[in-house]
Amino acid sequence: FGMRHKESGRIIKDGKELNIKSPKQAIENHIGLLTEDRRGNGIVGLLSIRENMCIAKLNLGQYGMPLNQKQMVKDTQQYIDSIRVKTPTQETPIMNLSGGNQQKVLVGRWLLTEPDILIVDEPTRGIDVGAKAEIHSLLSELAGQGKSIIVVSSELPEVMGVADRIVIMHEGYVSGVLDRSEFSQEIIMKYATSHKEEAAGYGDDQMSANTKKMISDNMIWGVLVLLIIIMSIGNKNFLSLANFKTLLTGEAIKGVMAFGVAFAILTKGIDLSIGASAALIACVTGALVQSADYSSKILPGVGQFPAVAAILVGLLMGAAIGLIQGSIIAYTMMPAFIATLGGQLVCRAAAKIFTARPVSNLSDGFRFLGSAQIGPLPVIVLVFVVIFALAAFILGQTRFGKSLYAIGGNDQAARVAGINVQRNLVLTYVWCGTLAALAGIMLAGRAGSADPASSGLNYELDAIAAATVGGTSHTGGVCRVSGVLCGVLIMGVINNGLVLLGVDDNFTNIIKGVIIVVTVAFDMKKNTKKA
Repeated sequence: FGMRHKESGRIIKDGKELNIKSPKQAIENHIGLLTEDRRGNGIVGLLSIRENMCIAKLNLGQYGMPLNQKQMVKDTQQYIDSIRVKTPTQETPIMNLSGGNQQKVLVGRWLLTEPDILIVDEPTRGIDVGAKAEIHSLLSELAGQGKSIIVVSSELPEVMGVADRIVIMHEGYVSGVLDRSEFSQEIIMKYATSHKEEAAGYGDDQMSANTKKMISDNMIWGVLVLLIIIMSIGNKNFLSLANFKTLLTGEAIKGVMAFGVAFAILTKGIDLSIGASAALIACVTGALVQSADYSSKILPGVGQFPAVAAILVGLLMGAAIGLIQGSIIAYTMMPAFIATLGGQLVCRAAAKIFTARPVSNLSDGFRFLGSAQIGPLPVIVLVFVVIFALAAFILGQTRFGKSLYAIGGNDQAARVAGINVQRNLVLTYVWCGTLAALAGIMLAGRAGSADPASSGLNYELDAIAAATVGGTSHTGGVCRVSGVLCGVLIMGVINNGLVLLGVDDNFTNIIKGVIIVVTVAFDMKKNTKKA
């Protein structure tokens, strides 16, 4: 199936020899694998039945972009009905199903890819007797439809019950091949030794379950409203239009970073370098747009760049930083914390080496993203809204987004489903780096200058806090972009409100640190219970 390198032998299908080097290549050749380790390599526990069932077909690009959600619903319902998956709704997390029904969902996953060959490895391990009979019946039905089913099993009665032909192996070599008329336990054993119960109910009533989910998903907005009420009681100016505009303008830059780092957290990673890389890019791009005759020009031998060209250079720099860090994380398996902490130190030092003094006298065109307005709205806020919409589209309507959920939920299962985990991780950090660059450009534009020592300092903490408070799980596989948006607003209300109340910055940082720790602690506890 391409999970391991083939050392010997040949794979011949339809008279053609195949050289399969990856699960995706196997799937493209209409081969499916129902893995032995259902929890470890099969299901992505936090995702819904529909997402688990459609993930392999989705990775083949057969649902288009934006994703054809109606077709996904139709495909899932077809196999829920045809292979008799017992569930109240397609939206039910697969971890809530019994072992037998989880196995059926995985069968449905592979049937959606229209396999000619389906390899099933220990298909009834860990499921009850009733579910075993249903799985055996399903395999027989598939064989009757012309599918080639390869059953790998250590249970002799199972093999004799479902197989038309048995290939017996001993110490890695084929020791015998028997047709059905030759089946007997004695003969099979000779060749082999030579050279919980199905869930009785479905949880709460569907209406009650949906209500609980809606309350759980939207509770964070209630927290935001409560904070706004508290801050407005503490200072009557908090609810003024001018202060609301100040709040949004102040948080837009960190918010853009939050939509980047949320993708990394979704995959069980982190990016600690975004504040420092934003500072480096702010300094470099700022230096490029200084007027040629400016006496304190950082790059005296370089003419003034057009604003668009400087912005493009900055975005490419951010993408390159993300590419380097993502490649280190994906291909060396270095913890993201270590890789991006190193990146943070390198970027901050590089900014100070590039210039020892603040970069100022930036062109008006370059400052557009950070300080201009379109009507009553600051451009910086409009950029934040656009990035929010783009992040929501990517995670909700693209193969890349759905792959990130699968990788965060169970990277091994994602690999078996044909997802290129390494490539998607690299792209995740490219996304992070690009948004950090955009944030740096906006930061320089808003301030009218860039300081190598202080620009973007600790911004990564606010961004991580916003994503975490917004419900992005550090155990992976869970992220709602609307939740991240709410998290950004909550952190903004806290920052802005405490300033109005005259609270010292050091106490503000203590409060934000406590929020991060408490939120992650609750998240870990919640996901431990689910596991």
